[in-house]
Amino acid sequence: MNRGIINRFLGFCVVLLVQVLVLNNVHILGVVTPLLLVYPILCFHRGANRISLLLWSFAFGVIYDMFSDTWGMGTFTNTLLGLIQPGLLNLFSPHDDDDEENEFEPDLYSMGIGHFLAYAFFGCLIYHAVFNLLNAFNISSLVFTLIAIGGGTLLTLVIIFFTELIIRKRR
Repeated sequence: MNRGIINRFLGFCVVLLVQVLVLNNVHILGVVTPLLLVYPILCFHRGANRISLLLWSFAFGVIYDMFSDTWGMGTFTNTLLGLIQPGLLNLFSPHDDDDEENEFEPDLYSMGIGHFLAYAFFGCLIYHAVFNLLNAFNISSLVFTLIAIGGGTLLTLVIIFFTELIIRKRR
């Protein structure tokens, strides 16, 4: 079995455990919950097979929904993020004419702090917007939904930033 697949699977398992056991119990102001599920999807390299990316995203969402009782919201949101991730990565990553362009892996050091935080911010914002709008399913609680989207995005971005600082080694 490919070592990259095993590492990706273990990473998904760790993020899933942290999300389900810890972060799902964090509710700042009663509405702000970080959703770290965005992180493994954003970490796919530029040359990743789109079908593989969508299958990983879909499977991750289904497993999250089973443990979190979110009725398909995680599946839909993860699959949507898997669909738009290559476009987001191309938008925010540096472009070189090297042969290694397709193997470019987004992280804090390869993209630079500014580009990586912008990439992660927009990924988190889209993820939280879709997830929380599906969760609210009406506009009567628009203020709480906007607080959940903004606060969740910022909290998730901070967690991703510190996770990157801890697990990535400077090249």
